[in-house]
Amino acid sequence: MINISALVRIIAMNAIIELTTGSKAINFTVANNHYCGGETATDTFSVTAFGNTAEFIGKNFKVGQLIMINGTLINNHYTDKNGNMQYAEKIVANKVEFAGWNKSDVRIINTIEMKIIRLKHSISRFNLTTKVPGFGMTIDEMLVYIPQQTALKKKLDKMRSRLPKERINSGFSRTSNFIEYNYCNYDVKKVQSDFEEASKRLAEAQMALDRINTTVEFEADV
Repeated sequence: MINISALVRIIAMNAIIELTTGSKAINFTVANNHYCGGETATDTFSVTAFGNTAEFIGKNFKVGQLIMINGTLINNHYTDKNGNMQYAEKIVANKVEFAGWNKSDVRIINTIEMKIIRLKHSISRFNLTTKVPGFGMTIDEMLVYIPQQTALKKKLDKMRSRLPKERINSGFSRTSNFIEYNYCNYDVKKVQSDFEEASKRLAEAQMALDRINTTVEFEADV
């Protein structure tokens, strides 16, 4: 988790929703342009706000406006319906302020752009150097390991569904007097065991990474 203050532009906004607790929440998307290698690049972030902050945003902001956000930047990775890991960064807004758009803002934006560059560099350095307990790998290596384990699990899941011996035609016919079978050239029970082990390793890896994302803090000099 990283504390962040950013001047960004709203590019999409959903309606305020009411949670089961009775509190309000709002989700919106912001963008920030910056220069990289002589070219303009755009970073987009999903933002969530709760309670009074959510109501204030819903009543006073609209798509296209600049907004100053003070909040927390977190890694928001998840497994999609196809079993693939998706990686994104999300901001939880604790406080927001109005922001104009005039010549003086250009200097502010340029300063913030440099802060974002330094912040991203700090995140990359953190991911490259921080070891995940129980795995002996850095966060960066884990972000490679988890998709590999996900792909292995999917492959083993398909293999374990096979029967050791499967009939491939319905029996005798005019064109064939033989019943044909497909045979597995591997031990289905061993594959089932490997699938369970891969599932366990994947769950442990995701939990370990989630634990770091929700409990470990570091300071970034921006």
